[in-house]
Amino acid sequence: MEGRQRKHCHCGKLCRVQTSWTDSNLGRRFLVCPLGRNKGCCFFEWFDPEMCSRSKDIIPRLLKNRGRLEQDLAQLRGIIIIRFRVDYVM
Repeated sequence: MEGRQRKHCHCGKLCRVQTSWTDSNLGRRFLVCPLGRNKGCCFFEWFDPEMCSRSKDIIPRLLKNRGRLEQDLAQLRGIIIIRFRVDYVM
């Protein structure tokens, strides 16, 4: 955990680091009980500091744009493959 001392949850287990993918905390890491909410002690603590409001606004939009670009690229690759097959067969 990058130079930080390992933390234990309320039931004594070594905490697990997870990453939030919500728009309001995108990419922000947090600590949880390794047993999960249902079986563990429901321990939760933020590992990373809160992002500034500008980051909270910009990062989700950048990721959505990236997703759209990746979809466009996959679609274009499909078109190229189809055209290559048609040209190759003829």
